[in-house]
Amino acid sequence: MTSNHEPEPPTQIYSLPGNLIDVLIYPSEILNNFANNTATLKHVAQFAVALNDTTTCLRWLLDHRDTPKAQELFEAFTLDELKAENP
Repeated sequence: MTSNHEPEPPTQIYSLPGNLIDVLIYPSEILNNFANNTATLKHVAQFAVALNDTTTCLRWLLDHRDTPKAQELFEAFTLDELKAENP
């Protein structure tokens, strides 16, 4: 059965910019905490959640890049500097 229904993005999609930043920040924090002998499972879990949410969103965007919703999200997530370079 074919549906005319456009697939909905995952609920984490609107947190993608923040999760991308977390994926960059958490690894160095984890390494610093290990070096200081203060690392906890919480640090690793936070990184794992951010990485999972980011991967889920990026997979959805790539799998549905031709849909209007994905195009809207690409536009929303594109930095203004990049929009100016590629009109």
